[in-house]
Amino acid sequence: MFAGDAELESILIGQSKTLQSFPRQRRHAIQFRYGNIPAAGNSMQNVGAMFMPLTDQTIHSSTYRDFKNTPCDSWEIELCVGLAVKRIITPQWAHLQSLGRSLAIFKVHKEPPVCELFFMPRDEVIRTYKDKMPKSVEWVHLYQPDIEFAFWAELYQPSKKAGRGKSLLTDELCGGFGSRFGMAEHLRELVRTAEGEGPEAERTLNAIKVATSACSREECERITAQAQAKMDKKRQKKERQKEAKAERRAQQQEAEKQLQAETEAEIIASARAARLPAPPQVDFTRLFIDKPSPERLEKPLQQEG
Repeated sequence: MFAGDAELESILIGQSKTLQSFPRQRRHAIQFRYGNIPAAGNSMQNVGAMFMPLTDQTIHSSTYRDFKNTPCDSWEIELCVGLAVKRIITPQWAHLQSLGRSLAIFKVHKEPPVCELFFMPRDEVIRTYKDKMPKSVEWVHLYQPDIEFAFWAELYQPSKKAGRGKSLLTDELCGGFGSRFGMAEHLRELVRTAEGEGPEAERTLNAIKVATSACSREECERITAQAQAKMDKKRQKKERQKEAKAERRAQQQEAEKQLQAETEAEIIASARAARLPAPPQVDFTRLFIDKPSPERLEKPLQQEG
């Protein structure tokens, strides 16, 4: 998947070098070292665009502190996201789009300087972040797949409780940043389209408004709810189709079972009808002469005289 990019292959770890598709779960995540990568030219601010909302937003969480729309203050996240966009996501843009709506998850570790990257499906995003990070659910519903992707990056530091058994899984969360990320070349094309006239230009302009959060918070929530309702309707339709298919399969199996039973019954009936009749009964006792008993044989013969 990453063959031909010698610089990228030099920082990839383990099985990440031989991946054939973007991983959907953390245990198969792309892992790369970023400690020796220069920030110049690789920062996410240099490879794309993130539009700041026109109004301040505060997003409440059931687990974390409230989220606010502020610039990223972690150079580690800046570097890892930018590097991934430049060397991993952009060259495989068509493949990313083929995954459907997904959330790019970055697990950025301070020590050792390693980043994990995988692409969580939308259904899993809803289950995982609906209450913990609701803004991620909104992003994954609203981003424009032709020009954007959505990401959520978490920053980790070594845990003081880890002891000698340190690993990436024992690090503790110390920061986070996420956004919808616009690919630079695609955004330029989007702006050119919006500057035109007609229905397509109007639709594109509306897309830009959503992308830049120019719409109000209430409108974003309404659009998110519409997307969720559409998704739920599609899922319910698939479930009904699945149930109908299972019912048809059960009926077919029952019909096949009944046909097999009838066929076996016909075979048995035919075999009985073709069986030769039993021979007539013969009393074989008439063919034998009565044998004298032992007492009669030992008794001497009496002569008449």
